[in-house]
Amino acid sequence: MAAMSLRLTITPDQPANQGMVCTKSSTALCINPTLYNPTTITTSQARREALADVALRYALPIIEDDADAMLQAIRGESLARQALAAQHLAGHAMQAQPEGFHFWLPLASSWSVVEFASYLRTRGVAVVASAAFATDGDPPDAVRVCLGGPVTRDECDAALRLIADTLEHPQHPHATVMEREGARRCHGRFIGTA
Repeated sequence: MAAMSLRLTITPDQPANQGMVCTKSSTALCINPTLYNPTTITTSQARREALADVALRYALPIIEDDADAMLQAIRGESLARQALAAQHLAGHAMQAQPEGFHFWLPLASSWSVVEFASYLRTRGVAVVASAAFATDGDPPDAVRVCLGGPVTRDECDAALRLIADTLEHPQHPHATVMEREGARRCHGRFIGTA
């Protein structure tokens, strides 16, 4: 526990009888107001106001350990990003959990899994080929797409649009090299240098 390593004395609040121990040596008010671990008690609004009054009276900083609020925010963002994925990839057999940070995308296109993942990674999309997760040496034709990589929802939306566009209009990375090489050979024949 961090307080022990800092040699701080912790005096617990007594929410059952609405009493609170605050001494002259108190240096901070540490609270866990929402879904207190392990009891899951949530502090009432009146109690929160009383704690704020004490903190003001004694000039104590309030250290709020409200992990649930952060988890709720992350959950909400995950839901929004999964909804974007479902919207952009509606015609594909995407496998996902509504609050997940990633989804599994089986490939039924002409792309190889490695080419698809490599192509998108070169464009900044967090995609991993299924071989990275296979334990039997026989990975499925699928990729895992990370929704937590893009910082903003707009960046996530752009990445998902790129994935959908790549699936709908495949352009293999080696195809452009082959096209250029073919054009060079053809050009060489016309000017007589081949």
